[in-house]
Amino acid sequence: MVIAYLRWRTHFHAKATVSGVASKMRCLGEYLVEQGIWRQNPMRWVKGPAGCTGQAAAADWRRTFEKLWEATGQQRSKYQQHLGVAMLSLLYGTGLRRGELERMNLADWRREESLLRIDGARRAVNGACP
Repeated sequence: MVIAYLRWRTHFHAKATVSGVASKMRCLGEYLVEQGIWRQNPMRWVKGPAGCTGQAAAADWRRTFEKLWEATGQQRSKYQQHLGVAMLSLLYGTGLRRGELERMNLADWRREESLLRIDGARRAVNGACP
């Protein structure tokens, strides 16, 4: 029943989403076992979809980031190269969302305090809520 539910609930979703749902259900099962509600966790043997985690996924991300860094270094002007490196460093190093990066101003950087203010508010895009 659990497998059927997962298939129904995650139909047409990304593999990472399906894997996340399965992981949360496994954790819930472990919690229920710890609390003495279940004797064993039936979700322990349910694995996420193949190809969404592990070394292959890490290698894909590594190749993607290498391509991004290479493309940034191949910009024509030095200004564009430095801007690209700064943007990628902020996105990758801090976990910023694209919109947060777009809303940043130079006034958001307080050099003396080593502080960078980030506007984390979500904005409506073309009249629709994100």
